[in-house]
Amino acid sequence: MFRAVPTKRFYLYTAKWNRDRLVDALLDFNEVELTEIKDPELKPIKEDGELDDRYMDALKELELKIEEIEGIVGSIDLENIEETAHITLEDVEKLSREADEKIELLMHLSNPKLIEKIKEELEKVNNELAWLEEEIVSSLEPKVKASLGVEENQVKIFEVLNSLEEKLGYLERTLNEIMKPIQDAKSMASLSNKLKDLLSQIERDLSSLPKDIDIDGKISSLYKDLRARVEDLTSLINQFASQEEETSRFPITQIMKSCRDIQMTLDELRALIADVADSVLSMSVFLSEGFSLEKILPEYAEKAKPLIERKNELEKRISPLEDLLERKDAEIERIRQDLAELGRKMASAALGIKRSLLISKILEYLYEGEKVIVVSGWIPSTFEEEFREHMNSSLGSIMELRIEEDEKGPSYIRLPKIAAPFRLLTHKMVGYPKAKQLDPTPLVSLLFPIMFGIMFGDVGHGLAALLFGLLLRRKKGGLRDLGGILVPMGICSVFFGLLYGEVFLKEAYHPILFSPIHEPTKILLVAVLFGLIHLNIAFAANTVNKIGEGKYLDAMFHYGGLFTIGMYGLAAFAVYRVGGDVISAFGDPFMMGAAGLFGISMLTMMIEPKLKGHGLSEGMMEVFEAALEGTIGLLANTLSYLRLAGFAIAHASFGIIIKSIVGEGGSLASFIIASASMNILSMGLEGMIAFIQATRLTLYEFMTKFFKGEGRALRTIDGLLG
Repeated sequence: MFRAVPTKRFYLYTAKWNRDRLVDALLDFNEVELTEIKDPELKPIKEDGELDDRYMDALKELELKIEEIEGIVGSIDLENIEETAHITLEDVEKLSREADEKIELLMHLSNPKLIEKIKEELEKVNNELAWLEEEIVSSLEPKVKASLGVEENQVKIFEVLNSLEEKLGYLERTLNEIMKPIQDAKSMASLSNKLKDLLSQIERDLSSLPKDIDIDGKISSLYKDLRARVEDLTSLINQFASQEEETSRFPITQIMKSCRDIQMTLDELRALIADVADSVLSMSVFLSEGFSLEKILPEYAEKAKPLIERKNELEKRISPLEDLLERKDAEIERIRQDLAELGRKMASAALGIKRSLLISKILEYLYEGEKVIVVSGWIPSTFEEEFREHMNSSLGSIMELRIEEDEKGPSYIRLPKIAAPFRLLTHKMVGYPKAKQLDPTPLVSLLFPIMFGIMFGDVGHGLAALLFGLLLRRKKGGLRDLGGILVPMGICSVFFGLLYGEVFLKEAYHPILFSPIHEPTKILLVAVLFGLIHLNIAFAANTVNKIGEGKYLDAMFHYGGLFTIGMYGLAAFAVYRVGGDVISAFGDPFMMGAAGLFGISMLTMMIEPKLKGHGLSEGMMEVFEAALEGTIGLLANTLSYLRLAGFAIAHASFGIIIKSIVGEGGSLASFIIASASMNILSMGLEGMIAFIQATRLTLYEFMTKFFKGEGRALRTIDGLLG
């Protein structure tokens, strides 16, 4: 538990048809680290895939959604959950959407104000639609009224007369084309045909006019005259085309004269049509001309579309909510049960996705040759036989496993649950132990809360820290680990608060042990005693590490070894015997014993380099460094622990500050306000400072004596996903 387990290098060879079995065997065993293989004769089976990234995102989404559900319904029973096979991204999206709908429904049922908010938004949308409707009606009113006041017969007359005007205009432009400088016979023939076609169209339009329009026959008479003149012109044009070779002798003037005569007739006919229109049609025809809802409404429909969609959405949401409110309590319980079941489905899906992703990651470390597949990595030395048996049972006889010693391997570290959160102070801040070295985390998990408790001894504040820690334990990642640290810190704070008799900065009863503010000498003694124990534990851990490395002389004589523990203990006891007077303690027999051990250590460190073939100067430098560490350094380390007493006294002094603010004759209200303010300040500010000071003592006074963090942790299979 305390020592990091060394690892060994392994190479496993098997047949290609065993690939899936190999992947499953590695996944089930888990306690190995896979590595890349640098061999030109081997090639990786699988490259990184984009699909893996998408499934990784889906896994994170499921985990966050499960955490959100647990925040609503409490811890979900995840026992006996089997992983969902062949889960798709669409399935994940569907589960998330269903969870969102139920969470939103639960929120609305739990908080009726949200329903009122939806009603207010719905009313606002309805008002906007009503305003838009009024705007449409007001803009269409003149055209609608005009349209309603026009008879169908008048509309038909208007359309025919418009068409006639258009055709007569085309006819006039054609005549102008004919009257241009002499053209070739082909162009003239084409214009003649165009004249005939326009004449036919004009005749059709005139025939569609009501009979009562041309009562005196003027329009018909003018049209007949126009037709006769046009026919004469086309005849002249045809003659011109047939005599192309004698064009210069053809009387072009006849064509020009004919065109001008037709234009005069056209002018008369157009004037007559205008007179008829003025006498027959009303102004309403012009207002209603071109009126069409299909042309006018699209603009307003575009504005109304998002409002109508939002209205439908709000009505769809509010209708079932109003029904459910009548049976609110039963529905809330039903939805909570549905969410819990949905959380179980999500957990099952997450397991399935995680297994698929892990298989995909394992395949990235599998290499294939001509006949075999190979995988390599690190295995904890304590699992060597178990790993061999597991692979034999999974792959059969067609398998070769080679395991080699390698000092460059990672360290295998497994911590008990109670100690694991303190990785934040050890592995995260300093690093991991090398193989066979002691892991400081279990020691820190025991000693760190005690230091905090000494400085922050208060029953009320300790309970607050404990409850806050339990709350954080429900979170994920670093917050969960922080909660795991706060829980034992709170317990130790409560314990020392009971000994000090302090509850929320108030001395609630006579202290069981002593009061730091009233008996500072005793708390100073406790702080120094704890420092002595703390440092000796660090020296003992250093001794164990040196023995594990085979450095027996270092473990015995060098600074931080057994002689240091003995020297430190004897010197401390000598100072204690003379009442804390360091100068007087130099004459104490126990101090002389400490000096003897110190001298033996120095002498050994001077001789050792010489025995190893090194120069005396090297030994002298080491002796000088050890002498400073063993005297001034050790004294400074010990005095550093006086901060435990200082902050314990500072914490208790906050209660005195409350009394001084309120005074003896202060009112109850002023006392409550002052007490609440100082308690909040103390829990926040002083609690943080006590945490920082305990961290400093742990990192600088304790861990530096035996731990350097030069190792690397074994990354097991389940760690491939990060």
